[in-house]
Amino acid sequence: MTSRAQLNILIIDSVVNGFSKYPLWILLSLYLNGRGYNFIDIGIILVFSNILPSPFQRKSGKMIDIFGRRRFTYILPFLLFIVYIMLYFSVLFNSNIILIFVLLTFTSYLGSFESTLKNTIITDLSIEMERSKYFSIMRIWANVGIGIGLICSGIASIVSYSLFFLAPIIGSLFQSIMFLIFFKESGNGGNFANDVRPGIKLGSKYKQIITVSLLISICFAISNQYETPAMPLYLSTQWLFSPLDITILYSINTAVVVFFQAKITAIAARFTEYKIFSFGILFYSFSFFIFSITGNLLLVASAIVILTVGENMMSPVSSSIISKIAPEDQRGEYFGINSLIYAIISPISIFLGIGLLQIFGFHETYAMDVLSLLSVITFISAYVYFGRIINSNGHQDKSIP
Repeated sequence: MTSRAQLNILIIDSVVNGFSKYPLWILLSLYLNGRGYNFIDIGIILVFSNILPSPFQRKSGKMIDIFGRRRFTYILPFLLFIVYIMLYFSVLFNSNIILIFVLLTFTSYLGSFESTLKNTIITDLSIEMERSKYFSIMRIWANVGIGIGLICSGIASIVSYSLFFLAPIIGSLFQSIMFLIFFKESGNGGNFANDVRPGIKLGSKYKQIITVSLLISICFAISNQYETPAMPLYLSTQWLFSPLDITILYSINTAVVVFFQAKITAIAARFTEYKIFSFGILFYSFSFFIFSITGNLLLVASAIVILTVGENMMSPVSSSIISKIAPEDQRGEYFGINSLIYAIISPISIFLGIGLLQIFGFHETYAMDVLSLLSVITFISAYVYFGRIINSNGHQDKSIP
């Protein structure tokens, strides 16, 4: 099977994954809020469900290098299929929150493992100068699925929050069967004698990937509040948007990615990677400012368009940077290390947004003002320090292909 055919399978997977799984975190946040949990409670549940499995991520990536890619492409979706069945019934019957928390922890681990796997496969199947393009393509098609999923989840929420939880069950089963039948190995299995026990001990040779991953994760933790429960909760409580309104607004984000990601990538190719990444944060800052001053639906929609431009600038570049610094025989491990660090830092993002809403409960718009200011500070830090890292590693003249 050719690399193009393999990538086409990943495109189908991206659509299914985006449709069936992305809307769940929005519905889950609103579901927990509807059960009487406040912002801090929801933040704690989501933060710790992401943190607990994080020590396993580096070794998960290493297993991909050792045992090959293909077996995990169908095993992981099948395990998610089982977990999502349990989650569906837990939401349907308003089960004990501890059970829901445990299931969320499993989905977090398996989802991160799956993301590491797909990034590794894309790196295998593409040459260095094409990777940003392929990461962008996968992102475009994922957002096609997300857009459809958001509309469907918004409609489903009118009937019951639990109804759309059937989507990832069907989606995961489809993905498992598709990869089992059609996908071929993209990498080479390595030394089975290597230690693959869970752990986070890293030597000095990993300093580069750790530093780069920390910078990327911190930047996203500050700027990417749109991807945390804080934003749908803010839109719901401050501006009184309905779940259907919120999912429609989020679908605008996916539409911008689908129709403009390729054009933004082409324009960004004229600039160095750290500049693309850094200036993307400023778009987030401006959007947070708009969110803070108005609940007008059209202006909020415009802010989402601006925010998505920043997202389109940052996301493909971040994956491309990791792929470039990863040795060929350690791609899974490097993406696993990045996933480990992101899993530790990203819950801070969840808690930051939720915490600000709780602190400024008397005037929630102040939370958006703080996020706007923090994004500006992050931009300055990223431009100076991240630029220095990229330059020292020989990427100063490499823009997005």
